[in-house]
Amino acid sequence: LNLPKPTAAQLAKWLRRSGYPILRMDRALQDAVAGGDILSSGSRRARCYELTAPGRLKAYILANQLTVTITGEA
Repeated sequence: LNLPKPTAAQLAKWLRRSGYPILRMDRALQDAVAGGDILSSGSRRARCYELTAPGRLKAYILANQLTVTITGEA
């Protein structure tokens, strides 16, 4: 997204535009926040999210797995 800390409203907007039916970002991300993969700051619609180091690693691994699934190449 090229933003260091996108807001919940921005994330929801971008996900909806991509065709993913999201209602509440706080509820969708609560497990990742509790697990330490995402940090959250602020409140309500101004709440911002950012990946932690372990969260970045998990995102990188998932992106690579998706690429292999789509392209068939490692």
